[in-house]
Amino acid sequence: MPRLDTKLQMNSKLLSALLSVFLIVIVVIGAGSALAQDGNKTGEAESVFNGIIDYKLEKTGFSSVQSLINGSFTKDPQSNAWYVLSFAQSGKYDFSKYRTALEQSLSKNTVASATSRQKFALTLISISSSDGYISSTLEDSIGKQGIMSYVFGLHLLNNKYTSTKYTAAQVIKKILSMQKSDGGFAVTGNYGDADVTAMTLQALAPYYSTDSSVKAAVNKALSFLSSKQLDGGDFASYGSPNPESTAQVIIALSALKIDAKTDSRFIKNGKTLFDGINKYRLSDGSFSHKAGASSNETATEQVFRAMTAYKRMQSGKGGYYILDNRNPGGLAKPGSATVSKTESAAKSSGGSSNAGSTVYQNKTADVNQDTSSNKTESDTASAVATANEVTDGTDTPCAVQNTDNSKGGFWGSYKPLVCIIIFGAGCAVCVILILLKKRNYKNFIAVFALVLAAILFVVFTNFQTTADYYNTNQAEKKNAVGSVTLCIRCDEIVGKSESEFIPKDGVILNKTEFEIEKDDTVYDILVEATRKNGIQMEKRGADNMVYISGINYLYELDFGDMSGWIYHVNDEEPLVGCGEYKLSDGDNIEWLYTCDLGKDLK
Repeated sequence: MPRLDTKLQMNSKLLSALLSVFLIVIVVIGAGSALAQDGNKTGEAESVFNGIIDYKLEKTGFSSVQSLINGSFTKDPQSNAWYVLSFAQSGKYDFSKYRTALEQSLSKNTVASATSRQKFALTLISISSSDGYISSTLEDSIGKQGIMSYVFGLHLLNNKYTSTKYTAAQVIKKILSMQKSDGGFAVTGNYGDADVTAMTLQALAPYYSTDSSVKAAVNKALSFLSSKQLDGGDFASYGSPNPESTAQVIIALSALKIDAKTDSRFIKNGKTLFDGINKYRLSDGSFSHKAGASSNETATEQVFRAMTAYKRMQSGKGGYYILDNRNPGGLAKPGSATVSKTESAAKSSGGSSNAGSTVYQNKTADVNQDTSSNKTESDTASAVATANEVTDGTDTPCAVQNTDNSKGGFWGSYKPLVCIIIFGAGCAVCVILILLKKRNYKNFIAVFALVLAAILFVVFTNFQTTADYYNTNQAEKKNAVGSVTLCIRCDEIVGKSESEFIPKDGVILNKTEFEIEKDDTVYDILVEATRKNGIQMEKRGADNMVYISGINYLYELDFGDMSGWIYHVNDEEPLVGCGEYKLSDGDNIEWLYTCDLGKDLK
């Protein structure tokens, strides 16, 4: 018996030991599996993130991120603003040299686009600048360029800044009113666009859990985005699959604490958003705009932004646009604090605001903006102008325009006859008052005031139909001093979009001859050319400060941060605005769409 007891005890100990080893193995395997799974989530984003950094360092010849910031980024601060914001949101770097460079660049160069000013303001905030540019942007940009200026304005308000013109609640209400019936958001049209929808959700995300109306709108928009995801995991904009749209969706989901790698709504045919974005990854770490194409800076930068956002979400931080230095310790209630004393003082003294400066149609004119679908909203050609959120002024046909556009002058128009009719009607009313014995002098003063107001309205406005605006039989110039040629081309974007407004050969207007009078400018001839040929054109500003934002419904920023219209005269890019450049006999004018501030046109 003792020997049996001893054997049982030994067997029991052996069984316990084996069971313990088995349990340890199970725990280790389980923990290892969990770690591997979690590492796989962040590891892929980290790999893409680091790959882009390596690409930037290799391309510029710098050895570290800090030297890149102090070197290449400081030399061209506006073009690298998004990269700097991403680095500010992903690590600890010294931005003092870059901050000085960006502040100086913004003080010297006018930025016409409202959303570009907002982007630069966000970048300044992220690197702890107190420049007056921030507060002045808050006051003069929100709502000035359609939905995107509301979206980026809300980003500013979400970082504890305030505006005297808008509260966050007002901006949110305006944005929600722009949601399309399909659940998406867009710059123009009746249907949602993936880019604009994703970018809108990025701004609304901080209010998702506290505002029921925001939550309902966001859920509807998420369903829209889910329905638009392609089988390869990526997204398309204007019919063209691309990594930029996919990147914007990742940024939006990350802001909403939704994992872009595991959420079933964003897995199509077994492919995640990361599978979709990796279709465009190149061996050097950069990304192409189209699968199989060469490296594209815009695509690379936006993917870098997306990886920054995803990494932040995985580590429990706020959305990409919830700036850490304004929200230490986590996200506080957005828009709860006022602008700092330093910023207010800068604003009251003028700061670095460039308001009122001349806008040139050259490289200092703004063609910098968020890459995704940041189009200016415009009216279609119609006899009656409709309300538009872009208030800078346009050259689209409308029923009422300034009399400066009337070529026939006052006496050669319908206006004298209309004024006589109004005066006659006023006299008739006075006669009726006398006959009715309503001879109180106040009645006659009221009639006189109405007649005067009506006459002034006629004098200072010009009614035109679409046919009148697009006048193909304009009178010959009696005082012509010569002639010039003008063409309009968009070769650089042929094949980049399925837009019906991009001709297959890139030619919107072949080289055409126009007579010029003394002091005619490039802008004068562009207006004449577009009106004679029925080509839509949109501008901002007036006289020598005019800036061409769109031609043939192709707008600045449609194809990247540095895209837009520029002009050449005799194969050179002038250093003055199109409203200032006075033409000479024999000049050759070219209006060209660029995707890289004219560098792609060399």
